[in-house]
Amino acid sequence: MLDLINSNKITKDDIRFFLGYSGWSEQQLDNELESNAWLVSENIYNNEIIAKSCNSFWREKMLELGGEYKIWSNAPENPSYN
Repeated sequence: MLDLINSNKITKDDIRFFLGYSGWSEQQLDNELESNAWLVSENIYNNEIIAKSCNSFWREKMLELGGEYKIWSNAPENPSYN
């Protein structure tokens, strides 16, 4: 990766790091999906998903979904700011 950065083939805007952990017990994810705890949508961006702005992606997606999801487009990044 350093070679790509040093040769100007990629920039800092082409790199994203994600930290965290998600784990489920057996059947937990299936049960959560069945109870609509998750919203699953098609990736319409294909390989361009990395090019989407981190700052506006959530808001844009909530507005795109419309209906009852539109209200979430105005949620603060950190819920404690509300």
